[in-house]
Amino acid sequence: MHHPQIRIGALLLLACVLWLHASGQAIVITGQVTSANDGSPLPRVKVEIKGTNQSVTTDPKGHYQIRAAGNASLIFSLPGMKTTEMAVRNRNVINIAMEPVEMEARVEQVIVKLPGNVAWKSTGLVLRASDRVEFKATGEVCFSNGHPDSCVSPAGYPREHYWNDFPGDWEYCGDPVVGEEFGGVEGHAGLIAKDRNGLFFVGKDGVFTGKTGSLEIGINDCSLTGDYYNTGEFTVVIKVVRGGK
Repeated sequence: MHHPQIRIGALLLLACVLWLHASGQAIVITGQVTSANDGSPLPRVKVEIKGTNQSVTTDPKGHYQIRAAGNASLIFSLPGMKTTEMAVRNRNVINIAMEPVEMEARVEQVIVKLPGNVAWKSTGLVLRASDRVEFKATGEVCFSNGHPDSCVSPAGYPREHYWNDFPGDWEYCGDPVVGEEFGGVEGHAGLIAKDRNGLFFVGKDGVFTGKTGSLEIGINDCSLTGDYYNTGEFTVVIKVVRGGK
């Protein structure tokens, strides 16, 4: 007569052996890899069986198919995303949402002196659309041979005020930066800048994104050619924050 405990032990041992055998069997695993940010599919993700050189990549819709042991682990990797490891656990479908790598923000700062008689001055900065650009400008520039009533800050000179005080100048002044009723944007005065896409008004303080290419700064001085008789200068602190979330 067999002892009951011996029988139970034998059955448990047999079950473990069968489970290990099944876990070691290769199975076909499919799934989709998406972005945790917006749920969009991620193509070109490398899906690798841990500890081997076997891998596949996701298609344009983020789908993949790979054959691996039921007790294996899959490693998902893509530049710019956090590498993720997932245990198979005998699953035939494994979908995963990958998190982006948190890039540390890098700050670059320059101080540029802009004399009143200089048309444009390079900042030495090359911008990308993702950069955040912050301007802080101080100082004073005087037009019309240094006439005290023509002195302005980077914020600009009221257009109607200038028009009334200096009608002779206004007659030959163009409007290089259009769309506002401030002298810093039309006619004389005010701090402006230009990137790859053209001119934009800065003023005393300004924060911008979406700017690209080499950054130059200037003074809205009619034809934007600079005036030999202009006096004074603006001091412009420009801070560029690159990267980060």
